[in-house]
Amino acid sequence: MKELILSLFLFISTETSYNTDLPIPKILFLPEADLVKMYLGEDNDSSNYNPDDLWAFYNIENKTIYLRDTWDQYNAWNKSILLHELVHYVQDMNNVKFTCTQEMEKESWPLQQKYLRQYHGVIWDYDQLWFLVISTCPVHLQTY
Repeated sequence: MKELILSLFLFISTETSYNTDLPIPKILFLPEADLVKMYLGEDNDSSNYNPDDLWAFYNIENKTIYLRDTWDQYNAWNKSILLHELVHYVQDMNNVKFTCTQEMEKESWPLQQKYLRQYHGVIWDYDQLWFLVISTCPVHLQTY
């Protein structure tokens, strides 16, 4: 796993100006239901949440990446999920400031897409309108 993370750090460093000479982040594997519960918080109802929408997340408070316990290091999509979360870790460790957490996605989705295409020959054409929605701060947080 360490070698995979280092190779993903290398990809991030070649595609961004971030310092990736960083410690390997803590990574924990959780069952899907626990992952969703942790992501939403104990007080939130996860019964209406589609678990297919959540494969992993980065917790900025404890500097930990959480992955589904079904994550497979040999699967191209799963590797790209780890890359996506590592981008958030690198952003955090480089003290990048965002108006809202959604802004963090502006880099991670395109980098994940490029990684899949460049290293695995996988074409991932995500919906651009959806990307705009999930990578844009709510109106009350936007500055002009």
